[in-house]
Amino acid sequence: VERSLTLAERPSFSDLNKAATALGESNARIVVLLARPLTSGLVLRQAYTRGVWGSGTGRQWILSTDLTTMAGLSIALSALTAVDPCTSCSGTPPTALSEAQAA
Repeated sequence: VERSLTLAERPSFSDLNKAATALGESNARIVVLLARPLTSGLVLRQAYTRGVWGSGTGRQWILSTDLTTMAGLSIALSALTAVDPCTSCSGTPPTALSEAQAA
């Protein structure tokens, strides 16, 4: 384990940015994300914005089983594509992903 980060269930967008920045600065190529669907979507959205999630990043992501159900995938997709994905999270969210980017 190179690094372990813990975020609140509804993290601030500032904390999400710090986590994605730390990931980008690390040498980690395998990322394990264990979180509820909404938080997973928020983390993945910020990671995509910072260039550490998506094709061509050289990283393999292992996601929690909460994203293996249609309900879980729907919640995560909403967090990736909604203009304001978390009204209880403080700060300004990164730009929403298109559905093609989130796929």
